[in-house]
Amino acid sequence: MRGSIPGYLRPHVERIEAYRREISLDLYLRSSGERTVGDRTIHGRYPELNDGRLFQTALEAGDLTYARALLSMFITSRLVDANDHLVAARLGTVVTYDGGEKVPIGRALAAWRAASTDDERRRIGTALVPGLEQLAAAQRQWLDEYGSIRAALRFRTQSELVSAVYGDVRAWLRHAETYLASTRDGFLREAAEWQRRDGRGRTTTFTAFPIRGVPLPAGAVASDSAVRRTAATWGFGAEAQRIPIDLVPRPGKLAGALCGRIDPPRDVRVTSQPTGDSFEYVLLLHEFGHGLHFTVGPDRPFDLFGDDQAITEGFGITFGTVASEPGWLREFAGVTFDDESLARMRFGDMLSARLQAIHVLYEYKVFSGAIDYEKEFVEIYRRETGIEISPHLALTRMLFFLGLQPFYALALYQAYGFRDALWQRLTEVGGPTWYANDRCHPLLADLFRTACERDLTGMFGTLNAPMPTAGAPR
Repeated sequence: MRGSIPGYLRPHVERIEAYRREISLDLYLRSSGERTVGDRTIHGRYPELNDGRLFQTALEAGDLTYARALLSMFITSRLVDANDHLVAARLGTVVTYDGGEKVPIGRALAAWRAASTDDERRRIGTALVPGLEQLAAAQRQWLDEYGSIRAALRFRTQSELVSAVYGDVRAWLRHAETYLASTRDGFLREAAEWQRRDGRGRTTTFTAFPIRGVPLPAGAVASDSAVRRTAATWGFGAEAQRIPIDLVPRPGKLAGALCGRIDPPRDVRVTSQPTGDSFEYVLLLHEFGHGLHFTVGPDRPFDLFGDDQAITEGFGITFGTVASEPGWLREFAGVTFDDESLARMRFGDMLSARLQAIHVLYEYKVFSGAIDYEKEFVEIYRRETGIEISPHLALTRMLFFLGLQPFYALALYQAYGFRDALWQRLTEVGGPTWYANDRCHPLLADLFRTACERDLTGMFGTLNAPMPTAGAPR
């Protein structure tokens, strides 16, 4: 973080920057599909940063932001083999259809999502089960290895580690419970209506109904062009040109999108998988929002060391939300959707916010230990989304983030509250269509920089907004 650096970290700043640069580049190349295995040589070059001693010092000093960042180094350095084995399992798992055709599991999942009838989904879903079981076994092995690494730090359960590096999270757990309870009936009614419109039964073989994007018509503006023009309209044209956007399809490439803060503010990159629907814009504008934050905010890489992930996720979610606004779609994407399509996109945002709350509660129960996590996973999805989800997916989302942060689901849930406060402030400054003018440029530039100096509570204060836990959820 920018500002006074603790004495125990001051001698290590340049080495921390170098280490983070190598780690971030390795993660980016693996996410973009340009590299299939992690670089095992990186971590051995920085033993004084990843042996756990600096983490313990930060913890004892009460510097939780630095403790979380140092913990990430410790965990990442010890998960290289486990990560590679899990990636190999994903790439090597094949699905055999009832006619004998064999396809990679990624293609089978895509076919399931694209299926137009319940019968087709059921057929593909049945074929998927053995592959999902194989992946679930690999995930359990990864989780066992993670548990051994955590135990080396003398934390018996993940909830103990979470409490140590986040403090008391009970207020956020109560907030998530209240949010889900207060919105449950309305959400379930709307979800049932969308399933009826789409010809989907309540029960599915594989997973919850997808957040379905609206197919893009011919002539829609390319997502990278739309995103760059948006940033230029906000007054960040020069910064936007410095951020490469990788849209090349590759085997093993991350299904969604990722922003690599490799050497901020100089080297920040975005990689994304084109989807051909409206969510392509949402995903790319979300990640490009991170890119603007990391390019405009810091003076040097260490300014982002220990930053609160909920803040940058809040920026990303805010800008991703812009891509569902009809005015933005007309002006920047060159498309006009009908009312039903816009309503579908709004429901997708509602579902996404709900999933964050679901995973905050579900993952914390898993972290506390002594539960049947597959049973809990199925039950909470049934109660909060109204559908049946495969127990084989119980670890998938959690493991995606666990190697980076011990409770990333919390940061994502907090980010939606930050999005609401930020959107309100942007509207006050730039009007209802703030995203189509440059009046918010000074505010955004200041917020990007302030995010390198303050935690989430401080950022809510900057926006003159109360922390969500202080009032009713939105």
